[in-house]
Amino acid sequence: MSESAIEFHGRIVVVGAGKMGQAIIAGALASGRVKPAGVLAVAPSKSHREALEQRFGIGTVSAAAELSAYDIGADDLVIMAVKPQIFFDVLSEVKAAAKSPLLISIAVGISTDSIERVLGRRWPVVRVMPNTPSTVGRGMALVSAGRSASAAQERLACELFALFGKAVVINENLQDAGAALSGSGPAYFALVIDALTRAGITQGLTRELAQELSVQTMAGTAAMIERDDIHPEVLIDMVTSPGGTTIQALNELEASGLRTAFVDAVDAAVYRAYELSENERADDDENGNGE
Repeated sequence: MSESAIEFHGRIVVVGAGKMGQAIIAGALASGRVKPAGVLAVAPSKSHREALEQRFGIGTVSAAAELSAYDIGADDLVIMAVKPQIFFDVLSEVKAAAKSPLLISIAVGISTDSIERVLGRRWPVVRVMPNTPSTVGRGMALVSAGRSASAAQERLACELFALFGKAVVINENLQDAGAALSGSGPAYFALVIDALTRAGITQGLTRELAQELSVQTMAGTAAMIERDDIHPEVLIDMVTSPGGTTIQALNELEASGLRTAFVDAVDAAVYRAYELSENERADDDENGNGE
């Protein structure tokens, strides 16, 4: 966090310390603003808990229901990093065991409204959609505050997730669209790397060399666009010469409908997120959580 960052003196409880949960713990501890004694992880597996304790020096419990022994309250922060399929069961345990801490959810497709209907409207909730590059410190997180979360709590969520990448505030109704780019995006880029690697192999390169060329070129291109804050078309013009090899390759990609394919892919991802959220709302009402 920067020197102007909000001071946070409470505890951080990570419910579901998988890869993303561990990335959050590692980033918080690396910042120096959070000490191991101020972090508690919830993990059902004994071997997993032991591994977390050994790696981070933090406390662990086996279930969210055990949080009642720690007097988790308004000064603390609970991060829900469990799978959507068990989210509401675990959320009910958190509600029974804690006293209105700031709750940050990173569960895919679960709205702040549906969480607030379980917890109560006065419980502050912030929804965050991080992506998998967060585990290597190059993540992108989308942050949306619920109705009872303050501007300071929204900013705290941004600063926490910025510890392992970037974080931006986004209107919650755009979460699905944003996630279709940054959340699903690593799979798109991995597909492009694999396609370029296969093309290189076809031309006689070894897989190892073809993949190294593809990965480094993609990483370097992204770094240039980010550093110089330029439109991608500017970089395309920098690489492309009249009548050269690059323009010939680009013409083939355009003829194959590459841009349209990406537009259609993102549209499909957004629509699928809508379907999943509709199913989640239907299940929520069936379980008696609706109003």
